[in-house]
Amino acid sequence: MTPPPFPGIVPGLRSERRALVTPDKATTHAGESGVLMAIWMILEMELAAQESTPPWASRSV
Repeated sequence: MTPPPFPGIVPGLRSERRALVTPDKATTHAGESGVLMAIWMILEMELAAQESTPPWASRSV
């Protein structure tokens, strides 16, 4: 069996973040009270990914 190329990063790895949707991060064209803009959602997903992986995983190979 070949060892994984990035130990600690495995299929099914999960992370969770909570964010408060404030007026400056909301768009109202998709809903009455506003929803999180796509750009802020992408940022939250990137931050969750960084938090779920070991610190050494972000170094260049």
